[in-house]
Amino acid sequence: MGNKNTKREKRKIAFQASALLIGIFFILPILIFAIFSAGYLIASSKNGEYLKVTNIGFALFAGIATLMFNWARSLNAQNFNFEINRINEIGEHAIIGGIGYLIASLFQFIQTIPHNTGILVLLPNFYFSITPIIIIVTFMATSFSALYIICEITTIYFEVLHVRKKIEGQAQV
Repeated sequence: MGNKNTKREKRKIAFQASALLIGIFFILPILIFAIFSAGYLIASSKNGEYLKVTNIGFALFAGIATLMFNWARSLNAQNFNFEINRINEIGEHAIIGGIGYLIASLFQFIQTIPHNTGILVLLPNFYFSITPIIIIVTFMATSFSALYIICEITTIYFEVLHVRKKIEGQAQV
């Protein structure tokens, strides 16, 4: 019996290693290219047609932060202290990510305003050539932050399930 479990564990580890390699060498480069392409598309728009994308990104991050804080409040602090701290950290990261999308949205909006009107006349000319780079960088950083948050939420969810199974197992005994 012990031999079957050992073989099963070795197959499981081999499967996990191959999934990690596939993720690193195939999925991650495609994902980076897709995020960069979306950022470039947003930054190259001079008429603000993609402002909705960054505004929706902010709204999603604000919603995720709210859900995380409420989830942390609903857990029992005695049993889930470590998980509550991590969930609150994810909520904080979501707020920071939302601010990143707001910054990208702000720079995209500034790009749509004519540069020779209002207070924008006071800005140096090189600023308007740097604006698309700022948009791309903030969009990419917040997009990777979103991926990190999704991975963390998934990890914590399974940790909470594991702790609940332990608590239920102890209660049955």
